[in-house]
Amino acid sequence: MAGRQLGQTSAALKLHVRSHIFDHGVLTLAPVASLHLEHIQKLVLFAKAKAPRAFPRLSFQLWQKWAADHIKLTPDLCWTYFETFETLFEFDRERLAARSRLAVFDPPAEHAARLDVSVNIWGFAIFLYMQRFGTISLRSALEVATDVWPANNRSHHRIHAGEDDERSYAERQASTDSERVSFVLRSISELLQVLADSESLTGDASDARVSAQGVAALALLLRCVSEDGDSDAILLDKARQQSEIKATGYSKIAGNFLLTRLASWIRDRLVVDEALQQNVDAPEHRPLLRPTSQTAVISFVSKRTIYWSAEHLSHKDLVIQQCNAAFIYVLSPLRHVVVNECRNCTIVLGPSRFVTVTNCKKVDLLVPCRLLTASTTRDCALRLHAETRPILLEGSQTLLLGPFGVSYDRLADHMGSVGLCCELNLWDNPLTVISKGPHSSSYVLEQPEQFQPWLVPFGSNGHAPLATPNDLACPLPPAFTQAVEDRIAFVKYFRSKLQGIDDVDEDLRRAFTANIESRFTDWLNESGHDRQLQDLLTMDHHPASGEMASQQRHGSRPGSASPGTRRHRMPAQVAAVSASAGVDV
Repeated sequence: MAGRQLGQTSAALKLHVRSHIFDHGVLTLAPVASLHLEHIQKLVLFAKAKAPRAFPRLSFQLWQKWAADHIKLTPDLCWTYFETFETLFEFDRERLAARSRLAVFDPPAEHAARLDVSVNIWGFAIFLYMQRFGTISLRSALEVATDVWPANNRSHHRIHAGEDDERSYAERQASTDSERVSFVLRSISELLQVLADSESLTGDASDARVSAQGVAALALLLRCVSEDGDSDAILLDKARQQSEIKATGYSKIAGNFLLTRLASWIRDRLVVDEALQQNVDAPEHRPLLRPTSQTAVISFVSKRTIYWSAEHLSHKDLVIQQCNAAFIYVLSPLRHVVVNECRNCTIVLGPSRFVTVTNCKKVDLLVPCRLLTASTTRDCALRLHAETRPILLEGSQTLLLGPFGVSYDRLADHMGSVGLCCELNLWDNPLTVISKGPHSSSYVLEQPEQFQPWLVPFGSNGHAPLATPNDLACPLPPAFTQAVEDRIAFVKYFRSKLQGIDDVDEDLRRAFTANIESRFTDWLNESGHDRQLQDLLTMDHHPASGEMASQQRHGSRPGSASPGTRRHRMPAQVAAVSASAGVDV
């Protein structure tokens, strides 16, 4: 690395780090994050010795046995790491959907079937090694004061309402990418030793060699950009092409690479993504909305309502970052979602494979997903349809967990396209990582009497219907279904009573109507929904063309209470009672 500035290279072929393993794959759990190089090498040797015919596949049965014996990992945590890797890097919609259906209808058979699930050992070894990146992140996150939260680049960042971060989104992303590049540059020699042929490690270290399968697995961490700008170039193919053989130390006869040369080749070509650097000088603190970019971005949105549909976003990655007092609807099937450093926001998302929530405060998140992790997040409400146990990492405090009670056009189709099973929901069975001290994870479960279906204000007929349990693509738990039905029954009863009163004095009727209007208006103002209603009235949305925009209403003040204690939602019975009393809402 000497003589070369970080992010610079003279080679036409460039390597960039992939964000997925950093954003979603680093779980910061101490038993695995503290793994040494020798531990991971022993896991590879163990897998090869115990199941040579299956190698380089590693079964969950072997991983669970090794992890229990060597690092005392519980069965739940063993499966969490295994399933996280499988979902991120070996995603197979049909296979995972079949396993989810099995979990619903025959849980014992599903647990037995887990033992035969397998992953690529080289990719899993990289995944385990990368957990070391999280040890610094976790430590810095827990050392800061209560009202100060670390950014992804671990600089201290206040998230009090009204305070702006001093840097633009682009600058923060470039800094984060630079830090990740630095980590890989420092660690690449040791990481390649994880992938090295065991036989070559017994002699002189300078003669160690890495198999082609190991280099292929590096594609989980590194993205290759070829001379012609092709970002889908295959890393292994580029590393053994004729023009690169000398630099990578590739042997056509043995079919492997000299470790020392391969490490130097990676160092010489690994750079910060130029696309991030080009925007560093962009104006700060302006909303950034990029639905059509490779990774969709919603950043620095404040006091606005955003609605994005599936036309431009289907199965994309999404980043929602540094938003304040906003209502955000992204009704599309998604791959990987990051919600970072948001406060006082309501976020409704379509079905997603993986959702990571970090450094957020007072956020109400509603999403169906396969995997969700939350870290250094507090006073938030997570209303989920989760096929796996939600993971609450260190620093997550005062969280409210509830079932996903949202319905919108094509939700069932979107669930199927992501491979989610509507019948399986583990929202109320989180996996918490608790340590001694004031920063342990904490949560409460939403009670049926507190629950309200969420009304999405975008429908095929131009209006949102009254949500009932039958409207929901994801079934509610029986107690919640009953609670909603009881409320609807009360609304109908109350409406019939009002309609049956014929001899009421007109002045009394007007006074009664004015009282309902006044109380409803007060609720709108207190909850911040008055601003959302104004946004909806001025929103310009053209579904046919995919045009998306929203207008900002200045001067509005959203409510400041935590979503965990105050539901930022329009209760269905309030709208119905108001309508029955003649209040136009």
